[in-house]
Amino acid sequence: MSSKRINTIAYRLLLSVVVFSSLVTILSSGVLLYINYNEDLRDIEDSIQHINRTHVPGIAASLWVMDKQQLEAQLKGILNIPYIEYLEIKHKGDLIASVGNIRSKRTINREFPVRYTIGSKDMDMGSLHVYAGLDGVYDELLAKMRLRLLFQGVQIFLVSVFILFIVRSLITKRLSIIADHVFRLETGSLDSPLVLKSPPVFRSEDELDHVAKAITAMSTKLEGAFSALETELEKRKVAEGALAEEKERLTVTLRSIGDGVITTDTAGSVVLMNKVAENMTGMHQEEAFGRPFDEVFHIVDERTGERCESPVQKVLETGVIVGLANHTALISRDGTKRIIADSGAPIRDLESRIRGVVLVFRDITEKQKTEEELLKSQKLESLGVLAGGIAHDFNNLLTAILGNISLAKMYSEPSEKAFARLAEAEKATLKTKDLTQQLLTFSRGGAPIKKTTSIVDIIRDTSSFAVSGSNVRCALSLPNDLWQVEADPGQISQVMQNLVINATEAMPGGGIISISCMNVRLAPGNPMRLKGGRYVEIKVKDQGIGIKKEYLSKVFDPYFTTKQKGSGLGLAMSYSIVNKHDGHISADSTDGEGTTFTVYIPASDKKIQTNVNGHEAIIKGSGRILVMDDEDMVLDTAIAMLENMGYIVETVKDGSDAVEKYRTARDEGSPFHAVIMDLTIPGGMGGKETVQRLLAIDPSVKAIVSSGYSNDPIMANYREYGFRGVLIKPYRHIELNDILQNVI
Repeated sequence: MSSKRINTIAYRLLLSVVVFSSLVTILSSGVLLYINYNEDLRDIEDSIQHINRTHVPGIAASLWVMDKQQLEAQLKGILNIPYIEYLEIKHKGDLIASVGNIRSKRTINREFPVRYTIGSKDMDMGSLHVYAGLDGVYDELLAKMRLRLLFQGVQIFLVSVFILFIVRSLITKRLSIIADHVFRLETGSLDSPLVLKSPPVFRSEDELDHVAKAITAMSTKLEGAFSALETELEKRKVAEGALAEEKERLTVTLRSIGDGVITTDTAGSVVLMNKVAENMTGMHQEEAFGRPFDEVFHIVDERTGERCESPVQKVLETGVIVGLANHTALISRDGTKRIIADSGAPIRDLESRIRGVVLVFRDITEKQKTEEELLKSQKLESLGVLAGGIAHDFNNLLTAILGNISLAKMYSEPSEKAFARLAEAEKATLKTKDLTQQLLTFSRGGAPIKKTTSIVDIIRDTSSFAVSGSNVRCALSLPNDLWQVEADPGQISQVMQNLVINATEAMPGGGIISISCMNVRLAPGNPMRLKGGRYVEIKVKDQGIGIKKEYLSKVFDPYFTTKQKGSGLGLAMSYSIVNKHDGHISADSTDGEGTTFTVYIPASDKKIQTNVNGHEAIIKGSGRILVMDDEDMVLDTAIAMLENMGYIVETVKDGSDAVEKYRTARDEGSPFHAVIMDLTIPGGMGGKETVQRLLAIDPSVKAIVSSGYSNDPIMANYREYGFRGVLIKPYRHIELNDILQNVI
């Protein structure tokens, strides 16, 4: 069969009828198959349920009297029911009786309890398991399906042949004559009128005969116009091709530009916008076309909000290239504000006359924000380095002061007046130690150095310090039975300070900050996603302006702040500290009514053991101790305290000297029993590098790291770096004694 015959309307119609009829047949057969299948399944299910209703009571009676012959007869009788292939009776897992075999690959299995009633009591006789095979159902359905498809196939074939005969006789043959005539008309070889032949059965004229007459009349008129039309079309094709090429080149160019582009005419009306300009202004090209430029391009001064001068008007007036001033913001139709930079230039023709203005602009919002954040980060980083250095040096001074006070107390009796004064001085020095943590707030902190701590003392000291000099007062609700917490006192003090300062700034007119605590037990799977156990809950509530709902989820993000002079790091740092303590912090606020911050800190099972008013229990020791520190006053204080404990002390100021002295002492047979090393030695080898060198010499070296910069990660994870203990400056006599007793 030729391709020409296959492409005729008759054959296409025949193919469409065959395909559509086949699809309908398959779908209808599938639906019918599905319906028959469900009906068969219902019949099988009804048969199985009928067995439960009618046969199970008799089976129960047979089991009760243990009549096996009757039981077997009953089961065989059930087996005669269609599709039932196998039956079995089990009691507590043991097989009592069974008949039949499972022959089908697909079965339905149902289990029915067998109970025998004696009086008002039901006796459990076991369970009846019924297996019905489905293979027969599938075979019957497939047979029906084959028969239906065969019948439908024959029907489709006969109908298709009849349709093909009718369509070819009435339509396709006559359309072929019309098509040949039109083809000759297109090629200019028309030499005879169009005449159609009707089939003998249909002799009257129809629609195709009328079409043939109209084509014959029209072809006469068209023949003379072909030549002129071809000439005109050729000219238009050349012109349209050049125009389309130019338009495509301009469109591709504008689409490829990453900046926004707007062109106007000499009246300042918008003529053209690219996609970037549409996105930034919020107005499409079709909508903006012909509108005044100022209606489409709304720019204001970011700082004052005042409308900026139109760059298009300025270009039209001056005829030169102009640029926008700094801090210019573009306001889009949806209210989005973008900081932009742009330039406007005149569009001139060949005679240098201005025909319009082209404005090119770009979004520099993120760039400006990045530069501002980078500058802010650099300033904060510099401040953090400075604060950490000051805290380190200050703690060295406090080490000498606190150590000497501890020694002086050792040489005094508790009954003496001097002892009481020394005890007060020691308390004041310990509180001064907390001030260094305020400096460390601005430095980069590491993991917390946790110990059993009184949250009550932290809250009282921090809250009073944070509101000093302000018109805000703290109202504390601290139960006497409040649990101790497992925390780094300095870092938790930072958290409380940040929360109280935030609350103070939220109440510029003054007010009361309510701080309350309570013991709570959290179950696993709690809303805070904390481990189940004991926690201390801390609530800090102010009476301030509150936080807007859209900002509440961002309060813990770094650099996020609604204050003019805020750094946006206080709450972010608090969030980080609480997380590192395995706790949780959240904020709840109503705009205009105040804010409540809730903090959960894990409670400690240990008790705080302190004694600053009496003599501490100093345990005398023996052995040789090497102390490395760059501060003479720290070395002098350490020597005095260690010798008071009974140790022989040698000192060095640098890690290199410490390594050399340790090696020499080991080679001479008089090794050091412990080495106390400062973490930071300006211009020299500090504790981190020194301990690695000592471990290479003696893997069992008992090194203790000491530093006034307690937020260094080494202080929290000292064992990972090879140290056996940690000693935070400033330290007292008893703390030095305890660490040596634990390490040596």
